[in-house]
Amino acid sequence: MSMTAKSAPSMRSKKACTECRQQKAKCDAYLTPNEPCTRCRKVGAQCVISEPFKREHKRKRLSELQHETEELRKKLVSGRINTLASPIAVLTTAAEMSRTPESLRVSTPSGSPPQPTTRLERSRIVPANIRPVPVLSAELPMVEGETQARTLNGITVEAEEINDLFQLFFRDFAPFLSILDPTTSPNSYYAQSSLLFWTVLVVSSRSYSKNPTLFAALTQPVTDLILLSMSSNASPVAKIQSLILMLTWPFPKVEVLFPLSGMMLHFAMQNGLHIPVASHEFARNHEKSKHKTSVDTQRRTELWAQCVVVYQRTCLQKGQPPRAMLDLVPESGAKLCQQLPPVLTVQLKCLDIASKCSVAVFSTGVRNPSLEHERSLNVLLRTFENQLKDLEDSFPATTNTLYTTIARLQIQVFHLYKDLSAPHDGCFTMLAKTACSVIDHAKIIFDRPELHPACPMYIMNILVIACSCLVRMLKSVVARDLDVEQSKSCLFTGINLLNCFSIDPQDFAAKCSTVVNQLYHSRKAFRRPDGTEHSTLRIRSRLVMSPTIDLVWWWRDEFDSEGKDEEDSANRGDVDPSPADAFNIGSEFGFLDNEFLTDFEWAMSSDYLLPPEPYANIEWTTTPGILPPS
Repeated sequence: MSMTAKSAPSMRSKKACTECRQQKAKCDAYLTPNEPCTRCRKVGAQCVISEPFKREHKRKRLSELQHETEELRKKLVSGRINTLASPIAVLTTAAEMSRTPESLRVSTPSGSPPQPTTRLERSRIVPANIRPVPVLSAELPMVEGETQARTLNGITVEAEEINDLFQLFFRDFAPFLSILDPTTSPNSYYAQSSLLFWTVLVVSSRSYSKNPTLFAALTQPVTDLILLSMSSNASPVAKIQSLILMLTWPFPKVEVLFPLSGMMLHFAMQNGLHIPVASHEFARNHEKSKHKTSVDTQRRTELWAQCVVVYQRTCLQKGQPPRAMLDLVPESGAKLCQQLPPVLTVQLKCLDIASKCSVAVFSTGVRNPSLEHERSLNVLLRTFENQLKDLEDSFPATTNTLYTTIARLQIQVFHLYKDLSAPHDGCFTMLAKTACSVIDHAKIIFDRPELHPACPMYIMNILVIACSCLVRMLKSVVARDLDVEQSKSCLFTGINLLNCFSIDPQDFAAKCSTVVNQLYHSRKAFRRPDGTEHSTLRIRSRLVMSPTIDLVWWWRDEFDSEGKDEEDSANRGDVDPSPADAFNIGSEFGFLDNEFLTDFEWAMSSDYLLPPEPYANIEWTTTPGILPPS
């Protein structure tokens, strides 16, 4: 029985109203039978006494509502797929037939030789990383209806092309980077953020054969959009997602990818993604933003992890020391990995070890080639290899080994900082096996031609590193300790893969393929003028990229001497060549232009901030087995 407090004074003896009982607050309703209690009068609540009152557990009720909402959402998504109401609705089903890195399982323990490519298992996978992504509360509602044609800087993309491009993105590109919801329509993405919408289009247009002009036409306008968006903090989530996509599949002629990676990370931190449970403390409207759901927290956690992964990859790709981000906030690393999908946890932990290794090598010094330094380098690398091995052993047997193999190569590549002519303990043999394993992994993942344009930059970059290591060792005295035939076979496979990944004759993959190909057949590469082997790196400050950049410099010395002379003359003021003449672009090997140089983050020309220190002037410690360069 329920009644108002004013009509039953006999029942009011020492009884509290429902509002005070719900809040477990002191109630004085029994003192004033004909008026609301003091607390209800103060907060403007209805003062009612209910005899059969049962206190409601709001947290439990909230959990039930969230569960009910998720069930309704699943039914809605299922209904879309069954009725094919939108071309994007079929993407979850279509993704089940595509290959992703998580499909790969190649057991390659540290120090053991990889199996021949023909024996590697080729299995399809259930796309665990392609799933409907919960929408953050800050995003706008979905916009239904037929897809609309869109125009950017006079370039119109028709509705049918937009549908095709979004299908391509979620089929071929999204398996490598799960940050967007495949059930969201193109119209909704445009309503949420035009920047994110156009970024998806330009990324997926890399493989759009129906209109191959779109990629070249859209890259510059979308690049301008991204750079202009840096001036404000509007739509931070969409901006961060756009930067992640751009850094994973870089646009051509963008010279500031490394600075943009830092900007992406700082945007994420500015908006509290690095502390997902307390991100409301970074918001302007504290009271409104603190009422976030567990779904919001989970999505922010995953987005922060993706930011860390992409940032560290970009640093390593540019030969820069990355920050170890898992230790940024106390206990954040362990808690972060507990909340992430397994595949993202693997990437995060592998990159954490590789990043710490690069920073440690950088801190101990990279320009000292003495025997003592090589011994300390051995201990350092062995420590991080053991950490990676322990991490690998802690994963389930079905865990994809792509990311651990990449991290192992990023650690072992520092063995090339040693003198190759000195006695060694088999480290170069292990390096060659790991490089071959990386190439085998890439060959399995990209076994279908339609997937080639979707190759992320981090896989393309590690493929270039693997090829550089193999060329360097095959043309040195350590070749006698290698399985030469297997190393050659993997090197040629790597060159062919780079050619397949190329979407333009002048892009990064095509140019690196040419450099590796030319140097493999060169008789002058890694040789002094007297014909003896130059057994040490000339480029030593670019961390994991040093062997690759050293390779490019050897190529440049042999094949681009005319272009180098023109550049040196221009810097002295002797001539004033036009941009088309720089680096001898018109010559047979003139592809080594400014754009290619910036791919390796060569920011400066010969007008150095400080005079360069010639490598030959480094103080060498003369010890047995270590000879100074002539």
